[in-house]
Amino acid sequence: MSNPLLLLKTIAIMPKSFAIAKTVREMGISRIHAHWATIPATAAWMIAKLNDCTCTFTAHAWDIYQEDTMLQDKMREAEKVITISDYNKRYLTEKFPDIDPNKIRVVHCGLDFKQFTPQDSTKGNIFKILSIGRLTEKKGFHVLLKACRALKDIGIPFLCQIVYVRGDFEREVFHLYDRLELKDCVQFIPEPPRRAS
Repeated sequence: MSNPLLLLKTIAIMPKSFAIAKTVREMGISRIHAHWATIPATAAWMIAKLNDCTCTFTAHAWDIYQEDTMLQDKMREAEKVITISDYNKRYLTEKFPDIDPNKIRVVHCGLDFKQFTPQDSTKGNIFKILSIGRLTEKKGFHVLLKACRALKDIGIPFLCQIVYVRGDFEREVFHLYDRLELKDCVQFIPEPPRRAS
């Protein structure tokens, strides 16, 4: 592995993967799935190997276009590789011609809005928005709050509920929430506590 950072990350996840493998075995789980073809897929691959179970992973975008000398091995060992675009599948099949292209499935992100029928807006229902995620900058909650302010400014009745996990951008998000005066139309709901097993 010529990338020292990737090597360090791979070594660092080994103890955690061993611990997760033990829990997975105790729970009788027989399938492991990971999002991102990099370190998460490496961990899933290790856990599956340790438990003699099947492994799949989703390759999104940047994770297949950076150096990862283990990607071909992970694809070969995986039961399926899911990717989000036909372009990504073409890239993977061209880069790794010995991998069976039928193993790589495309599952597009997003929704096909042709399958949905808008509600009758005359019934007095307000527009509802639900967002779930960790309060980090890349999740875009600051953009969502600005969009909510724009909806409020043009008089569209709505309720936005944000179910969140604490993160490193939390202070900025809540400061913006207060500054934009959104308490009447945006609710923050903390992540529910995990049940003890």
